[in-house]
Amino acid sequence: EMCIRDRSTVIFGAMALLFLIISACLVLFYQSNEEMFVVKPNAEQQILFIANDASDIQSALFKHIQSLQDSLGKTFQPQTQYNLPENYCLNGKDPKKLTIKQSTIEFAKGPCSPVVIVPGHQGTMLRAQVNCPVLRKERPDIFQACGWDQCEKGFFKNVPANEYTIWIPPLESPMNLFSPNEKNSICLGAFLQLHYQNTADPLIRFVDTPGIKTDWFGRTPETKSQGQCGFRPIQNMFPVSKIQPGPTSGFAQMISYLERLGYQKSYSMQAIPYDFRKTITTNDASKLIEQSIDYMYNLVGKKAVSYTHLTLPTIYSVQISVVAVSL
Repeated sequence: EMCIRDRSTVIFGAMALLFLIISACLVLFYQSNEEMFVVKPNAEQQILFIANDASDIQSALFKHIQSLQDSLGKTFQPQTQYNLPENYCLNGKDPKKLTIKQSTIEFAKGPCSPVVIVPGHQGTMLRAQVNCPVLRKERPDIFQACGWDQCEKGFFKNVPANEYTIWIPPLESPMNLFSPNEKNSICLGAFLQLHYQNTADPLIRFVDTPGIKTDWFGRTPETKSQGQCGFRPIQNMFPVSKIQPGPTSGFAQMISYLERLGYQKSYSMQAIPYDFRKTITTNDASKLIEQSIDYMYNLVGKKAVSYTHLTLPTIYSVQISVVAVSL
């Protein structure tokens, strides 16, 4: 009798625990996107907004600004939810008429927080550099699949360019994602492929194919002048500029919205593009986030707000005061 009673108690306890876990999961998945989850992994408080799309993230931004207003004893009631005045974060002053120093001072005095934008998986444009002699020697199969036959330019010779955008590749690229030709798919796959090597340094644990060096758009020799401080590779990634399906537009709409409020790239908002093929511990995203937060805190004396898309592990690896997440 005693054994049966003990067994029943264990079974009942296990069922109760399972019920609590299921209930917690249901609350997490069905709770309104406008509600806030407060977590305190460290002494610093973090506020986490869970949202479905950019409009919900804008709502989160609006609520955060309102909370700052309330803490300062001010009131602000815009006509519509997102109709904040132009240059609101600069106290209404036009950044075009201010120096960088003056704009930074106005932002520091204003009601807004610095912003760090972190794209999700496949949300960064990737660019590959080609070392033709090495690639041709080490991987002639890839060289042939991409349609190349020589490394020296000349008539009737198919020579690779120095660099290619491999995510998302242009339509004229040998890595054309939409081509029915199987060789284009093989070429793209070879350029996106990573190779594992057993090393203590996580940043070189996954490497490209010999003859290929990949980084995000804006951090290669041919794209440095086009990177826009990291903002270009996280928006409008589709190769046809006038056609941008929702996911490929990335954070374009939000960046435009923040600029309207008076945010300035590199000074009051930072973008964190990264090589999404690598794991969180083997790319430098966490380090860049931390550096950006420290930089802007030293600049304006405020904690950063991070807007991200499905990159919570990366976010939680550093200390951020407010996080808005798009699912």
